Amino acid sequence: MKAVAQKYIDAGFQPLPLVKSGDGKAIYEDGWKQKEYTANHFSENNNIGLNLNPPTKDALSNVDPDSENAVHFCPKFLPATATLAVKSPDGKSAKIGTSYFYKGRLNITTLARKYPDGKMIAELRGEGNIVVAPLFK
Repeated sequence: MKAVAQKYIDAGFQPLPLVKSGDGKAIYEDGWKQKEYTANHFSENNNIGLNLNPPTKDALSNVDPDSENAVHFCPKFLPATATLAVKSPDGKSAKIGTSYFYKGRLNITTLARKYPDGKMIAELRGEGNIVVAPLFK
């Protein structure tokens, strides 16, 4: 994970060491939004997230297509910026998808759009973090 985290750092992102337990999306450390993590903060016990508003790097905004409709329509309106894959906890399978990152901060924290039945269509994030690893492409 150290090598993968270093790739994100070299690409100009601020990676976050997320805990793999639970949904694998959490960081349980006070002050993480203002901390600059190095590759040495990561181990095989971590997933990797990206801080969308790091203290010393450019802010990012993220569009996360969470439904088949969003996966279909996002490429028609948005330029793809990353191919991300998240492995299952046992490492035997990976969910690969296109994600969209843009320099600059959206004027929102998170804007989620849902279908009438409550299922997620897509999320727009201007703050917080997003899980991007264990894989980097």
